[in-house]
Amino acid sequence: MATCLAVLLLAGPIASTARADQVVRGDARHDVVRFDENHPDGVPARTVHDPDVIRTRIAHKPHQLVIRLTFAELERHRLRFQLAQIATSGGGQRLFIAFVVPSQDLDIVTLKGPDGRVRCPRLAQTINYRKDYLRVTIPRTCLGVPRWVKVGVGVSRWAHGHQYADDALQSGGEHRLQRTRRLYVG
Repeated sequence: MATCLAVLLLAGPIASTARADQVVRGDARHDVVRFDENHPDGVPARTVHDPDVIRTRIAHKPHQLVIRLTFAELERHRLRFQLAQIATSGGGQRLFIAFVVPSQDLDIVTLKGPDGRVRCPRLAQTINYRKDYLRVTIPRTCLGVPRWVKVGVGVSRWAHGHQYADDALQSGGEHRLQRTRRLYVG
């Protein structure tokens, strides 16, 4: 028995586990901002629960960048827009854009670079209304296989002539998305 244990200890781990450099951040509740003609700089909309992001997890994994947003309440019947600004170690900039139009059963997901749309067949977005989360998966090959990324994430929706927005990485309404620190590939 002792010989078997010694052999296992000397052999090391049987399978390696891929790790990810990640940022997990809680976002203040009730920090949604309303924009309209009368308030182009935005005013607090503390009673609005959608799109109130309450937790953000961004992970730079060996094969993909994963962004997961958890909301105070994610309503199925709302026109929604997600945006992620991604800066990469190679000096590249990418823009993830997603429109969700539930009334037309439409979900448009795209990735853009400085020269226009980036072909990215495995780009995906999953929305779980029951658990109030949204998950975006971007293959690293679509980002130029960077050593590190810096990501800013924002969500907005439109209702009754107003735009409601939340920056997933900071409390309050800023026009410029806050970005993460450099997230190195795990």
